[in-house]
Amino acid sequence: TSYLPPRKLSTLVAEFQSLLEPLDRVKRLLHYASLLPPLPASSRT
Repeated sequence: TSYLPPRKLSTLVAEFQSLLEPLDRVKRLLHYASLLPPLPASSRT
């Protein structure tokens, strides 16, 4: 897991709170997920 500094975390919270439509929140979440590196095979169960 990675550590998120409080400022970055509060920025993310504010960003998601500003999105009024649930679908927009899901789209933003999927966007952030697409930026993550793939999960190594050794970590999959």
